[in-house]
Amino acid sequence: MLPSRVRHAVNVMINLAIGGDMPKTAAVLAREERAPPKYLEIILSQLRRAGLLRAARGTNGGFYLARLSTDIRIIDIMSAIDADLAPLPCPAADSATCPECLDMQTCSIKAMFEPGYRVWIDRMTSSTLHDISSDIRC
Repeated sequence: MLPSRVRHAVNVMINLAIGGDMPKTAAVLAREERAPPKYLEIILSQLRRAGLLRAARGTNGGFYLARLSTDIRIIDIMSAIDADLAPLPCPAADSATCPECLDMQTCSIKAMFEPGYRVWIDRMTSSTLHDISSDIRC
């Protein structure tokens, strides 16, 4: 299951992609996302540090996408919020060691989860913000 902060981040980015060039304040985004404002501000700050959002000050200020929605991959959003996207340490372990496994070669958990994890990562890597936001507009 995705952490709530990752879900909020993806939803905020979809919200801004659908909204076009109109910036939205943190307060408006928190209300629309039904998230506590302080909690969402932390997420917005992480997205900004990752270069996915920009902020404008002033009367018409707020947050807006830093790049075109076609140039923002879903994995970029997720990674900006939570670097550990694997459901278990095993599927993401590229080395010969895993803190959970006694033997990586015979680990049944890794054997079961790794193929699905790879498909999921490929999907998140190949899907853009434009892909999912344009599906929602339809």
